[in-house]
Amino acid sequence: MKSKKNWYTLLEIMIVLWVIIVIMTITMKFSSSRIDDLHAQTSKDDFKNSYEQLLLSNMSSNYHNKERYNKMMIYILSWANWFTYNLENEDEEIKTYTWYFDPKHEIINLKINNSPANNIEIALTPYQFGCQINNITWTAIIQTQSKNRLHCFKLATNNCKLEYVKCQEFYPDQ
Repeated sequence: MKSKKNWYTLLEIMIVLWVIIVIMTITMKFSSSRIDDLHAQTSKDDFKNSYEQLLLSNMSSNYHNKERYNKMMIYILSWANWFTYNLENEDEEIKTYTWYFDPKHEIINLKINNSPANNIEIALTPYQFGCQINNITWTAIIQTQSKNRLHCFKLATNNCKLEYVKCQEFYPDQ
């Protein structure tokens, strides 16, 4: 009788372990997908915040590293993981800086007024609201990818801020 009880206890333990393994497998799969979603969202937010930090810095001051400048140019290139900016001083000397960099977040498509573009040049003047895109007053669309998730941003020259938009509006085939 005692051996029957031990066997029954072993069966119970095996069933409980099997249930735990099934639950952990389901949970781990959900968790890894959720982690990828969170990473993609964080990359998207970092991209936007980095750009807006440059924009706000330009609107509040015309000094960078204790040097005065008259014009800021932000360059966003397709198939890159970063964007750069130039600062031009009164003597037209230009200094270049790399700003945003995320090896897992890539800029994959650019459009200016719904036409494909290889790069976007954003011209900013200190203390002024708005900007020019590629020397014209237009609208640009920036499509990025992180963890196989697409994100789109709209950039209008009237306020020069990045806005999240649905990619299907501008890239219907994706």
